[in-house]
Amino acid sequence: MKGPLKIFFLLVIMLIISLGGFAHASSDKTIPIEIIELTKEDRLFLNELGVLKVLVDDDFPPISYYDEEYGEFSGIAVDVLQILSRKLQFEYEIIRDQSLTWAAKLNKIKNSEVQILGGASRNVERQEYGIFTDLEYFKVNYAIIGSISNTISINQISDIKYYKVGLVNGVTINKYILDFLNENTYVTYFETKEEAFSALNRHEIDLFPNNAAVFKEEFFKGKRFDFEAVFSIHEVEKKYAFFCPKTDEGKHLVKILNKGMHSINLIKVISNRYNNKSIFSFYKEYTNDLQQSINYRNILLFLVASFFVLALSIMLVLKHQTKQKERLIAELKNALLEVKTLRGIIPICMHCNEIRDDKGYWNQLEKYISEHSEAQFSHGICENCLKEHYPEMDD
Repeated sequence: MKGPLKIFFLLVIMLIISLGGFAHASSDKTIPIEIIELTKEDRLFLNELGVLKVLVDDDFPPISYYDEEYGEFSGIAVDVLQILSRKLQFEYEIIRDQSLTWAAKLNKIKNSEVQILGGASRNVERQEYGIFTDLEYFKVNYAIIGSISNTISINQISDIKYYKVGLVNGVTINKYILDFLNENTYVTYFETKEEAFSALNRHEIDLFPNNAAVFKEEFFKGKRFDFEAVFSIHEVEKKYAFFCPKTDEGKHLVKILNKGMHSINLIKVISNRYNNKSIFSFYKEYTNDLQQSINYRNILLFLVASFFVLALSIMLVLKHQTKQKERLIAELKNALLEVKTLRGIIPICMHCNEIRDDKGYWNQLEKYISEHSEAQFSHGICENCLKEHYPEMDD
């Protein structure tokens, strides 16, 4: 039984793994990589840098995010960085530190503690202490987010001054938003957008600006169904590029990264995130595939559970039968121990019918049989003896 069970478990595990990796594998598109020849100076520079320290946003899809299921960073910025590393032949490590806020990650660039920051959008303030690559790998607008339970309609951006507004520290859209607020506007600052969403859900704030692509991505994944985009800010387009410290080392690194960026088909990289479909079409298929995968898993779990119930039932029946068999064997053994039998040649007197035992003593027939078997005697009188000894009773 152990052999078939082991094979069955292996098959179950392989099937679960294959089902679990279906959605992830289906979106994995390989882009041909052509290695770029660098100057000796550039190659020596990269070799001296060693493994580049990189930071990205842990929760900023589709630009960058940490995929808990697969234990790795993903997103457009990560895809482009991976292509750059293969084109330019350098190694990098994305540092994951959940204690770092976005503002703290920007400070890591300001203090030259890391070489590259992904997920940063261009603005004048950041260009004072850092340097961006020439090309952006992603462009998007912002939207004003509200709670669906707090129906708010905004016709123009200046209307936000009448509501309680939340802003996330370090986000570039803040300066644009503040231009439309006045001294009477209630403004609250948060360290993360998760804190802002929680405050929005509790109605501590009414509105806050969020990257439109990020909100849409999270909404389709089921995280933001309690919220809605009440106003789109088309006047401000956020442009995301790789951000390096404004040092001689940072400038040289950006110069090399630019060589790689200009050789990448960025439109193709972005489209590969959604399998060359619109985000609506992609997530429709994504949710269908996910539901199908869940159905397969449920069926598999039902079959596994049924198998275990059946196996357990069989084991219990076998165990019960084994116990019964052991009990019967024990009873038979005890019965055999109690059974006394007469065997061999028994010496008996031809006249008085007494029997000689093993010790040489003569015993009455009934006494000997009683002692050597389970038989017991009950005295009576036969017809011949009745006539011989009690003739009077015969009449």
